[in-house]
Amino acid sequence: MKQKIQFLSALIFTLVPSLINAQLKTSITNGNFSNPNTWNCSCVPANGDSIKILHTVTLDSDLHLTSKEIKILAPGKLLQDMSNRTLWIDGTAHLQNQGTLTVNKIRISPTATIYNNLTIISVDSIVNEGQFINNFSTHVNTISNKSNSNFQNFGNIGSFSIQNEGIIKHSGSIYVQQNFDNCNSNGNSKLDFSGSICIVGDFNNCSTDTVMGTGVISVSGSAINSGVIIQPSVWYVASGIINNTGTINPVVTINVGSCPTLDIVNHNNIYSIYVFPNPVDNIIFLELGNLLSISQFNLFNNIGQLLKTGHIENKQIDISNLSPGLYQLELFDGNSKIYKKIIKK
Repeated sequence: MKQKIQFLSALIFTLVPSLINAQLKTSITNGNFSNPNTWNCSCVPANGDSIKILHTVTLDSDLHLTSKEIKILAPGKLLQDMSNRTLWIDGTAHLQNQGTLTVNKIRISPTATIYNNLTIISVDSIVNEGQFINNFSTHVNTISNKSNSNFQNFGNIGSFSIQNEGIIKHSGSIYVQQNFDNCNSNGNSKLDFSGSICIVGDFNNCSTDTVMGTGVISVSGSAINSGVIIQPSVWYVASGIINNTGTINPVVTINVGSCPTLDIVNHNNIYSIYVFPNPVDNIIFLELGNLLSISQFNLFNNIGQLLKTGHIENKQIDISNLSPGLYQLELFDGNSKIYKKIIKK
């Protein structure tokens, strides 16, 4: 009997530390990620922990997560302390952001996932080999969506360039200040869109790759297709033509038009504004983020004619009297102007 008691006592002491180590680590105050006083456990979260961020936590070293999850819940923030921090979501790990995430590089491995429901500002790059789902606002210099990866956008994305080798499913708004390439040497990249895409530079759909959907693309540079464009999408190209050596379905509409270059000093501001729903039936709703000074708007058609002007009331704009089509919404923030593409159903 005594031996059994000793065995059970040893088992309890063996299990209790592992249960403690496996507990949820929750921030209790603002502080560095590596500071034990930041967390409810008086410890530093380790790989394999579930982590919940409710405060402003400073990422003071690179973070590599291979299992469990990180949840950033508003008003929580995970902010890098310098401009070269890397967040690597690896293995079976996933990250859910409902606050603010600011890092220099984000890497997502094949079996990992990031869900963004508020604001991600990744100064340099997002490299996605797994699954990235954006429901609100993401600002990044370059997006590299690798083969067999899944990139879904239901919100706003602002980027200098996008390279897609996998699958992008898009029903929100994408603004690209340079080029968008839908190209995979194996010929299996796919852009499936029902939202709007505005490209200041060039768009290239490579051989045997596919563009499909019913959305709207505006291209200020060259639009080049050597692959396949199917379904009744609407294109606005500066030259009025798509340079085509592939296949374009006759239901695709091609017009003369372009994507405006944003007249805005701080490009981060545009990504803190969310216009929804888009496409829209009658009422545009605005989430202004930190740009609460915006109160006036202009609305133009796709050839630049001013159709409507006024003041924003209750973060709403009524466009019920307009015909279905593509429109450009101009918002005023002090001396700066911010543009959003709007699709009226």
